[in-house]
Formats: sequence, C-alpha cells, structure tokens
Amino acid sequence: MGQASDTLAVRLRQVLAGHLPDPQNSRYCVAYSGGLDSSVLLTLMNEVCAQWPGASLRAIHVNHGLYADADRWALAAQAVAQKLEVDFSVCRVSVADDASAGVEAAARESRYKALADAMTKGEILVCAHHLDDQLETFLLQLMRGSGPAGLAAMPVVRDLGPGLLLRPLLAISRDELSDWARKNAVSWCEDSSNQNEQFARNYLRHRILPLLRERWPSAAGSAARSAALCAETDSVLQEIAEQDLGKPLAEGDYATAVLPIERLTGLSGGRVRNLLRYWIRIQGQPVPGHDLLTEIVDSVIPARVDAEPVVRWKDTELRRYRDKLYLMQPLAEAPDQVLDWDTDHPLVLPGSLGRLELAAAEQGRHGDVIASRLLERQCLVRFRAGGEQFRPAGGRQKPLKKWLQETGIPPWMRSRLPLVFCADRLVWVPGIGCAEELLARAGEEGRIIRWHRGSEGNS
Repeated sequence: MGQASDTLAVRLRQVLAGHLPDPQNSRYCVAYSGGLDSSVLLTLMNEVCAQWPGASLRAIHVNHGLYADADRWALAAQAVAQKLEVDFSVCRVSVADDASAGVEAAARESRYKALADAMTKGEILVCAHHLDDQLETFLLQLMRGSGPAGLAAMPVVRDLGPGLLLRPLLAISRDELSDWARKNAVSWCEDSSNQNEQFARNYLRHRILPLLRERWPSAAGSAARSAALCAETDSVLQEIAEQDLGKPLAEGDYATAVLPIERLTGLSGGRVRNLLRYWIRIQGQPVPGHDLLTEIVDSVIPARVDAEPVVRWKDTELRRYRDKLYLMQPLAEAPDQVLDWDTDHPLVLPGSLGRLELAAAEQGRHGDVIASRLLERQCLVRFRAGGEQFRPAGGRQKPLKKWLQETGIPPWMRSRLPLVFCADRLVWVPGIGCAEELLARAGEEGRIIRWHRGSEGNS
C-alpha cells in the first residue's frame, strides 16, 4: 500500500498506543458492518496487527434483520474478511420496529448489547466512527437539549462488557477514509438504509450538514473541539459531585441505593442536580432529563416528611421517605398469597421479592434467633393484611403497623414484607426480628431466617 496507507496506519498506531497499556499484545475485535468506514478500519487494523506478532484480530458483523438486503450484506462482509484472512462471525439480533425510542435507538442498543456479549475478557472492540460521525452526534445531542455529558459526544475509549470500546478514527474525516479506500482498492457494501431520511442521523447528514459545511468548512473540527471541552467540563463536574457526595454511602436498603437528604443541604440547585445525576449514574441507572431533575429538586426534596413523593422515568423510580431518597426499580404488585414453607429448603417469593432460607445461628448471636424446635411446626409466609399484632424480642406487643413505622421501613415495602408464621403465630418480620416468645434461650439450638431480596440476592 502507498503513502496514504502508511500515514493512516501511523495515525492508527498512535491512537492505539495513546489509549492502551499494551497495544502490541492486545486482542482486537472490529465491529464490521461491511460499509466504507468499517472496511477501511478492518483493512488498516489487519495491516497494523500483521506487524505485531502478539496481537490478534477478528471481525464481527451484527445482522439486525431490518432490511431485505441484510443477509446479502452479511455475506459481502464475510467475503471481505476472508480475503483479508481475518476470523469472522455474524451475530443476529432482533429489533422491534415499534420501539418507543425509535428504530435507530433500538438498533443501536441491540447492536452494542450483542457486541458486548460476544466479547471476551480484556478484548478491545474497535469501531469505525470518524470525525463526521462525531459532528453528527454532537448536533443530535444538541437538538435533544443535552448537557456537557451528552455534548461530549463519543469518547475515544470507554468500558464495554468485559473489555473496552475503542474509536481510533475520530480525528479522521469521512473524505479521508473515502480517498484512502479508492486509492487502496478497498471493497465495501453500500447500505441503502443510509439514504433513508426518516432517520434523524441521515436527515442531518444529507440535508443539514452540506449547508453547514458550505458556510463553515471546518464545522467538524470545531464540533470535535467543543465536544472535547464538554468532556473536560463533565469530568470536572463529576469531581465536584464526588466531593459533594462525601463519604461512601451504605448499600441501599429496600432499594438500589439510598441518599440522605442531608448530603444535599446547603447546595445550590445546580449542584444538587449535578450531584443527583452523578449519584444516579454511578448506580447504573438512566439519568433523567433536566425537567425531571428540576421536579425532584423543587418538589421531592423539600416535600413534607410524611408526603412520600415519587418520580418515575424509564425503568426507574426515585422516592422520598423521611430524610432519605430511594433510587429503585419499579415495584411489582404487592403479593397476597399464603405460601407453605418447608424450612428444609429455600422458599422463592412472588413478585421478584427474592427468597427466604434458614441458616444456622452464629455463635454468640442473640435477638433474632428462633428456637429450632418451633420451626419444625408448619410454617406459612403471608403478606400484610392489616391488624397483625407483634411482640419482637425485647419489645412489647402492639400493632405491626406501629413497629413498621418506628423501625423506619418505607411504606411501599410494608405490604411486600414476607411475614413468617408458625402455628398461626407471627414469628418473624424482616427488619424487626423474631417474636419474644419464640426466641431461642441460652444453650438451645436456634436458627435465623435470611431474606435474600430481589434478583441480586441482597440480604
């Protein structure tokens, strides 16, 4: 290959060396659509890896099945990979054509999930996004009203699945890639869907960007610099949020995560929103938009102690109870079943509430240890119907409702607590403990009940 090839290969090696600890001994997987951009990337990566004996390279093609030509594109991609003698595989995904977020977003989400699932530990997924893609992403985020995190557009490298996602062509324009492909006789497949202007990115590419470049020829480079500045700003905002959050929080109780309101006291509205974004993001939950964050700041945080407000977005809920914010998945309907429990085996609870199991009591443990002889009777698990009475160890008998309030168990969990009955006596309540009259005495064999909550199995 000629000088242009050498130049692009050098730039590619520089990016790999600048973002990877050991590029010459890494395992690479090219996300290969078969189009111009990814065909150039695969050819360049093949050339670079051929000079690095410790590096390996493979290609994976995602077939979305959205178009009649999808199988033909997959075969064409396979032919190019075979010509380059690169290992090749196809991953088929299903995309709902009525997805609420749109077909573009649904296809992108399905594609990245499939690619992440196909990666091996420590592998580097290499994608062919380039300078013009960065401009498009920046403008699309701008039209969505995104803040610095969104306007940072696409990072060169980020975590993905068990490895990394790397975009080594972000500083290279589409014209450079096209010229390189023609000069080096690269084969590729034209995706007819790229002409469909119903998709926002295609509309921007074919209608808007030509006008922008006519007036501002350096628009792509300028947008890339702005994206880099936004990424820097977002990094600083994260540092501020870390400082505002302070010491690490305990794991969430009855929720994904819990944030004490006192952590927000004295902060401006902007810093509260910034802290909330950071806190929600580090829990792996989708960050709500500005309007919802404003509703949380203006209505949820200053709400009356007994108001119990809730804000919902996507598959997430944020609730307030007393002096804490609870971030959580939406709740299933409260169960009303009565379950027989053979205490020799764990009991799976309905409504994604996890499971109950017996465990041996730790030596010296007191206060919630039930006498083993009592657990040999028939045990039932019920959920609150109202009117239950309970006398926990060290306490006096009074309505269970009062104990739940005094213990601070959030209201939405009270109808979802698995209550254990033996011989029609309420013997154990999560978060409160075992009944006084059933407590194991000194020297008596006892067991404890563990509630492993939800799919994560938290106790």
